[in-house]
This record gives sequence, C-alpha cells and structure tokens, in this order.
Amino acid sequence: MLKRLHIRNYALIRELDMEFRPGFNIITGETGAGKSILVGALSLLTGKRADTSVLRNSEEKCVVEGTFVIGPEFELIFRELDLDFEKESVIRREIAANGKSRAFINDTPVTLDTLKLVAGRFIDIHSQHEVFALADPVFRLQITDAFAQNSALLDEYRALFTEYTFMKKEWERSLDTAESAARELDYNRFLYRELEELDLKPGEQASLEQEQEWQTHALETGAALTACTAALSDADENVIALLQSIRAQLQKIARRHPGIETQFERLNSLVIDLKDVSVELASIAGEVQFDPERLQTVEDRLSALYTLMKKHGVLSGEDLIVRREELSDWLENVSRAEENSGELGRRVRELEAAMETCCVQLHESRIKGTELFSGLVKERLQQLAMPDAEFSGEVQSTDTFTMYGKDEIRYVFTANRGHAALELHKAASGGEMSRVMLAIKSAMAEISALPAIVFDEIDTGISGRVADMAGDLMKNLSAGIQVIAITHLPQIAGKGNAHYRVEKFLENDVTSTRLVTLKGEERVREVAAMLSGENLTEAALENARILLGK
Repeated sequence: MLKRLHIRNYALIRELDMEFRPGFNIITGETGAGKSILVGALSLLTGKRADTSVLRNSEEKCVVEGTFVIGPEFELIFRELDLDFEKESVIRREIAANGKSRAFINDTPVTLDTLKLVAGRFIDIHSQHEVFALADPVFRLQITDAFAQNSALLDEYRALFTEYTFMKKEWERSLDTAESAARELDYNRFLYRELEELDLKPGEQASLEQEQEWQTHALETGAALTACTAALSDADENVIALLQSIRAQLQKIARRHPGIETQFERLNSLVIDLKDVSVELASIAGEVQFDPERLQTVEDRLSALYTLMKKHGVLSGEDLIVRREELSDWLENVSRAEENSGELGRRVRELEAAMETCCVQLHESRIKGTELFSGLVKERLQQLAMPDAEFSGEVQSTDTFTMYGKDEIRYVFTANRGHAALELHKAASGGEMSRVMLAIKSAMAEISALPAIVFDEIDTGISGRVADMAGDLMKNLSAGIQVIAITHLPQIAGKGNAHYRVEKFLENDVTSTRLVTLKGEERVREVAAMLSGENLTEAALENARILLGK
C-alpha cells in the first residue's frame, strides 16, 4: 500500500506531506482545486516522463517521493534488479531545473525502465481518460494476459521473438548481399580464373621484360662481345699482349727509380684485371644464344600480362597479383555468405517453430483467461446495475508474429437484452464505459498482487443508485488492496475509511494546493457540500451523516 506521499515544487504544490491508510481512501475537492495534480505527481513515481513545465519554481528541483508497504513476494524482483529490499520501500523522482530527471528506489539510482517495472507492481493508476485505451489492441492483450497470468510464457516467447527479429534481419541482409553478389559472381569468377591461369609470380614482369630485351638483341650483343674479347686477348695484336710487352720493359728498369716501380705495379694490376674482363666477356658471349622459340614464349606471356593489366586498369604485374588476391577473397566471402545465409535461414525457421508453439499455448491460455475474465466482468456489471449487460472477449489468431504473439483480442459489449454485442469502445456510452472500466479494473485487481490502485474520477457519467453500487464495489475491493478514489460523488465519498480534501489557498499572494485530512464533522460537511453545494442545509447534513453511517 501507499503509506506516505511527499511532493515538493510540483505544479501548484509548494510542499505536501501526506499519509494514507489501508483500505478505502477518498479524495474530494472542487473542480480545479488540483485533484489531477496529485495523479500527475503519482504518475511520476510510475515512470511517466516529465519536463520543467511541472516545476512550480523554475529555479528549484521538483521532488515526488512515495513510501510503499510491500510484502515478501516482492523480494525476488528486488534481488533480480540488484536493489535493496525493504518492507517500507521508497520510490523517488527528481526533476531538476534544467529538465534532467532522476529516479531512485531505496536511494539507489535506477533507470525509468526499472522504475516502471517495479512501481508498476506497487500501484495502478486508472484515470478517466484510460477508457480510450480500450480501443488499443495492445492494451486489450495486456489486460487478457494479466488475467490469464501469462507473464512467464510471454517472457519465453519474447526472448524467442527478440532473437527471431534480429536473426530475420540478418538473414534478409545476407539474402540481399547474396542476390547482389550473384549478379557479379560469374563475371568475377571468370576474372579470377584468368588471373589464376596466368599464375603470375612476384617480380616476373621485370624478369620477362629483361629477357625479352636480351633475346631481341642477342645477335648484336654476341658480335660485340666477340669483338671485345678479340681486341683484349684473341687478336694477333691485342690489348693485353701489348700491355704485357710494356710491362716487361718497365720491369727491367723498375729498380732505377721509385716512380717507375709504382707505375709497373699499376700496369701489372691492369693486365690482371683485363685478363679477368676478357675471361668474363668470353663466358657471357658463350651464354648469348639467340632462341627464337624462347623469345616468342616470352613475348606471348608478356602480351597476356599486358592485356590483363589493361583489363583490370592496373600499372604493373604486382598490381595484378593484388587484384587476384582481392578476387579470391571476394569469392571466398560470397561462398561463406551463402553458407551463413543458409545457417541463418535454418535458425529463423527453428525460431518460427518455437514461437509457433508458444503462440499456440498463449492462444489457448488467452481463450481460457478471457472466458474467466469476461464472466467476472459480467458479474461486476450486474453489481453496477447492468443486469442485462453482455461482455465477452474474442481471441483471434493472425498470420503475423508480434511482440505479443499472433493473437488479437476483441471485447464486445451490449448493455441491453436483445441487442447485438458490438466492439466495446463503440457500444458503450460514457456512463456505461465508466462502469465497464470499473468492472474490468476490479476484476484485474482481484487476481493481481497489486498493493494499491488509484481511481481518478472513474465515476464520471454515473450517479444515484449506480454511484452507490460503484462505491460498494470499490469498498469491497479495498478489503484486499488499498484503494484511493478521487471522486465527485457523495455516495462513493461516504464509503471511505479515510477522507482527504484537495483545496486551493493563497500563500504569499501565490495560489497553492494542499491536501487536508477530514475527520468527524469536517467530513460530514464535505459530503453535505457534495450533495447540496456551498449552501449547506440541515437536510444535506443529515443525508451526509446517513451516507457516512452506512
């Protein structure tokens, strides 16, 4: 239950500190006094988003804090969320002047998603505008699943659905990639085979071009080398023989002058070097043999290489080798993508089968839950002076997987015997819809573990005997959970265990809102004012005492 509510710097509230009681709590007040402000502040505790527009004083932060008395059944979720469990747990929201919001559970900072998860199990706030939510198919599914207690099954299904959604996107992406690659596959495979068949080696282009140059000029080169060798050592009058003769003459006179000996040594070295040059040139000349077949082979290979260089738009054989490796990697990736696509497709089909199994279970559970739920709502409607009302839920399977399975829920309703039931949000009038929502909420509260529920003017559109019945229904509901009802009907206000009035007042010439606890005669006068207006009559006071005495 909500034990204490503290609000500071929110809308018309400068500061409010209020304690609520178990059972049936009534909040009343004139139109515009600020009853909706209380609901807005409470909504912050359940994770509703807020901005600086809620700040009474734009230079100070807003604080809303609720203390909830909870049972040990909540300990598990606290442990799962790594939160400290307290029998009196405190939820706090702070809205800073710069618009930033912070949330705390037992002084531990939490995200809004965590706040919604926890606070949503503490308290349910039903506003008069929530009737429009019945037109939302997701809201109808949530009602049915809550009554059918499908939480564990839905968690199992959603884990599958989350993986399925991801895997299906990956699969579709892989199929798109494969389809795109398929258009290029044959051509790229052909290009790769051309390069693979060429089997070009690193440095081969330079070697081939050098060999081509050598073979092309082999005869000229051989003739030049033969002439050089002859001039150096083979001809009758050759350079080496002449130098040897000169060396012999110098050798005879070398001792006569140091300079002559030096020049002799230099000439001797030159003769030795020239002999080596002659031998090397003769050896090279022996290797130079013109081979027209080899020249043709080299030129054919170079022609194939140049053709592929031009085809691939590269400048060298080394670039062609890089291109060959790129094509090899591309083809390998395509092959791997095809394998991966197949694996993804198999996983998607496995997940679809697993989800289908869950959906069948959900469908069967929802049918049973809807039957029980409809019966209970119908009982509540009879308690609210609608004895001929028909209310039922129809569970229909679709072909599409969603976050909630493959079902759609359709609630049909008629208030009058002999009239065909239509979709609820189309068939019920304003007053009827209020009673239907009260019946739905009370039915849900009966099977939930909610410690508290807030009804914000759920009695809109009803009066008289129906209002009295609605009050009895809420009173009976409060035997199991705490009920806080914001009402404008005296028949309901008279049934509360505790009564609070929202009122405006001037504080330093600024309008403010406060919540006042009513007891004894104050409560009698409040109910009387709800019956007769500001001019309290003795009849109204007496009628109020009767209502409060029930």
